[in-house]
Amino acid sequence: MWMHLRQALAFLTRFPLACHSSDPICSVPYFLPAGFFLGLFLSLSAVAVNCLLITLPYHAFLAGFFWLCLEIWSTRALHWDGLADLADALGSGAQGQRFLDILRDSRLGSFGAITLFLVLLGHFLLVSLQLLQEHYVLLALAPAFARAMPVLLAKGLAASSGSSLGLVVLQALTKYPQLFRLNLAFVLLLPLVLCLWQESIRVLWLYPLLYVLVRFLRSTAQAKGGISGDYYGAAIELSQLAFLFCTL
Repeated sequence: MWMHLRQALAFLTRFPLACHSSDPICSVPYFLPAGFFLGLFLSLSAVAVNCLLITLPYHAFLAGFFWLCLEIWSTRALHWDGLADLADALGSGAQGQRFLDILRDSRLGSFGAITLFLVLLGHFLLVSLQLLQEHYVLLALAPAFARAMPVLLAKGLAASSGSSLGLVVLQALTKYPQLFRLNLAFVLLLPLVLCLWQESIRVLWLYPLLYVLVRFLRSTAQAKGGISGDYYGAAIELSQLAFLFCTL
């Protein structure tokens, strides 16, 4: 178990956790707990910076900027890259093989740049406001919540040709039939728990937002040749943004 968790952390982050397992499929069930460890690291680091800068004006926004920079650094911007690639491909209006060529192109286009700017700005503002309200637990839960999305997104889809990550998640769903139900239960139950804890029904807005997001990405993947890692990256960052917004 610890070896597979280390493998998930080594894949999702740049933390020095070398793992000798040769089966990446076994790490997929640990994406969610790996996301929690990442969130805990980001949250504790941001709280420490917030405390150090408490005497400065706008200290929460400075700590929020630090949280975002640390998230990008620690994940090697892996999911942000997927979000930008998918935005470029969708924004181009291309079809068929041309769409897949743009999706796999590592160069950043106009649509990808604009999408990155808006989603980064949203994360910066929402993380800063969460820190201002001392919602430290929510900042730790946000990455875990978001990393349940790949499993929910891949269910019942085919992998895009040449996409190793798209195939790995699908194979994990076949190998672990309970994996989808566990991730779905976490995503459905967490907003209810937070709704009772915060005594605010705004948290329940997560349900329609996630439904629209997952439905859009799944329908796009079905129409464009299958699921790939870029869809997972986009789902992770956009669902994390939705979580931070709805839990304010």
